[in-house]
Amino acid sequence: MPPDLLGRIRRAVGTLSPAEAKVARAVLADPAGAMHASITRLAQTAGVSEPTVNRFCHSLGHDGYAAFRLALAQALASGAPFVSADVAADDPPEVYARKIFLAGAQTLHRAAREIDGAVVAAAVRLLAEARQILVFGVGGSGPVALDAVHKLGRLGVPTAAHTDPVMQRMAALAAHPGDVVLAVSATGRTRLVLDAVALARESGADVVAVTCPGSPLAAAADVALLVEPAEDSDLYTPMGSRLAHLAMIDVLLTGIVLARGPALIATLARIKAGLNETRLPAGAG
Repeated sequence: MPPDLLGRIRRAVGTLSPAEAKVARAVLADPAGAMHASITRLAQTAGVSEPTVNRFCHSLGHDGYAAFRLALAQALASGAPFVSADVAADDPPEVYARKIFLAGAQTLHRAAREIDGAVVAAAVRLLAEARQILVFGVGGSGPVALDAVHKLGRLGVPTAAHTDPVMQRMAALAAHPGDVVLAVSATGRTRLVLDAVALARESGADVVAVTCPGSPLAAAADVALLVEPAEDSDLYTPMGSRLAHLAMIDVLLTGIVLARGPALIATLARIKAGLNETRLPAGAG
């Protein structure tokens, strides 16, 4: 059984009987718990009968519960222990909270597996040598752009985030060769960002994108750091890609620090020491 068993269960929920779907949701809510549970325990957790659990296993192509548990154990051992499960309207807090955390963990796990070191190195090289860094992001990617400036602004390079489309256009039109635009977009199809990126390239700036594979933004960038979209169509599910994008910004920052060497590390240490003066000492009430 392929390691995407959890994904298969999730996609099958809508095609199962209502009772079997309850078993599927119980498994998706706690895969590790289901792996260790007896058929009786899983039936109780899902609120169904033991025969229903067996029917669920057969619907997924397994000979019975024992075979299903073995396949589930193999899927978890393969390095895909998390699943972005749909949040149901009747989920209690402990269930939807777990689903959201596990969905975020799955997003990061998948993104880490797919990182291309050569692409990261190319992006780091452009950013480390930039005369100015302009970060573009709108909508849900706006907070990522602001986080990028919070981190990259410590590098001694003029850095600005533009989440307003008009300001993006102005910054793009005023860009020069040697400037680098860091464009963030979960879909890579946001017209406002694409327009600003096109103007920046006409002005001579290089473009590093953090975006979706196969997207127009990926095609328009000089270097594209690709993150598979993690969002569900479910109304209650938050934007998972943002977590991977935030982590990618940390990857870029780390790469730049390593590329610039001891002098920058000393600067960062001095900044950290200066910020410590703004905090109360540990244990202060």
